[in-house]
Amino acid sequence: MDNSLNEGQIPEIGETEKETSMSFKDLREFYIKYAKTYFQGKKYHNNGLDKDILVSRDGIDKLESTISFREQSLAIQLLDKFLVNSTIEGRKPDRKNRWNVDEFVYLMCKCRINDKLYKVRTTAKKTANNPLKFYGYILIDLKIEATRR
Repeated sequence: MDNSLNEGQIPEIGETEKETSMSFKDLREFYIKYAKTYFQGKKYHNNGLDKDILVSRDGIDKLESTISFREQSLAIQLLDKFLVNSTIEGRKPDRKNRWNVDEFVYLMCKCRINDKLYKVRTTAKKTANNPLKFYGYILIDLKIEATRR
């Protein structure tokens, strides 16, 4: 399965002058508020799964706790594109055997932030009798990943 987008289709953003002047903490706080304003409560239809993924407050809270560098904060602007355009990387059952969690679905796409290419691994959680819910994402620096092989 090909999980890459053509070069012209890869979503791209760059840090603005205003964002560059912000501290990491302020930048993260700004984009978490952005996510709550523009994405929370909305569903996005993933083309690969042919299912909707709901962005809930829980997913945004989980994301907030995992953001550890500037590019992750900036990438929040592309969340809708991640949810719509990612392809299926895999599925796994809940290792903690929680009664209400059926499985986790892992999705993959690419993005470019500040001219640097990243692989984006987005996680959606399927709970009993509920739609898929956004559960977070991580950015993987493709240059670093290539050196680990």
